[in-house]
Amino acid sequence: MNKSSKTLLIDTASPYLIIGLYEGYQTLASVYQKGNNDHSVTLMDNIETMFATHKLSVTDIEKIIVGVGPGSYTGVRIGVSVAKLFAWSHNIPLYTVSSLAVKASGERQEGNILSIIEARRNHGFVGVYKLENGALSKAVDDTYRDLSDVTQAYAHAVVAEYSPPHIKPLIDGDVLVHAPNVHNVQPRYLRKTEAQRNKELKQ
Repeated sequence: MNKSSKTLLIDTASPYLIIGLYEGYQTLASVYQKGNNDHSVTLMDNIETMFATHKLSVTDIEKIIVGVGPGSYTGVRIGVSVAKLFAWSHNIPLYTVSSLAVKASGERQEGNILSIIEARRNHGFVGVYKLENGALSKAVDDTYRDLSDVTQAYAHAVVAEYSPPHIKPLIDGDVLVHAPNVHNVQPRYLRKTEAQRNKELKQ
C-alpha cells in the first residue's frame, strides 16, 4: 500500500457520519458529525463539498477505506454502497476496516482500547484493539454482546470515546483488508435482523 497516496475514508456504521480526505498521514479535510438517521442524505453532500473545496474529484483518489460495520443495518449499507460505487466506477483500490477499529483509532493512549458501538436493549458491538508504536491491531475479535458488564470484563483497556479517527494507526496497523473484488464486499452485521429473529421465533 502506498502510504503517501490520497485516501478517502468513509464510515457510516455509528451515529456519527465519518468522512476523511487524506494525503498520506495529513488530513486535508474531514467531517465528523452526529447524524439523525440521515447519513443517506448527508454523506454525498458532504463528499461533494469536500472535493469542491479542495478542487479535487473522485478520480484524484488513489485508495478508499470503508468501515463495514458492525453497527446500524441501514447505516453500514449506506457507506459500503457509496465506497463500492466509487471504487468500481473509477477503478480505485478498496480497503475494508471494522467500524470499531475506526472508532478505536481516535484514541491517542497506547495499549488496549475497548471500542463500543451501542445497539438496542443494552446490547452493543464490542471490539478490543491494541495501539502500539502508533499502529493499530486487533486484540479481541468483534462481538455483539450484553453491555452490562463489558467495561468490567475489559477493565485493562481504555474505553474509546466518540472522536474523529486518525488515519495513521489504520494505515500503519494490520486492520485494513484489501478487497480485490469490489463486488464481494459486504457489511458485517454480527447479528441477525429483527425480521430474521421474529421469523425464527415463529417457526
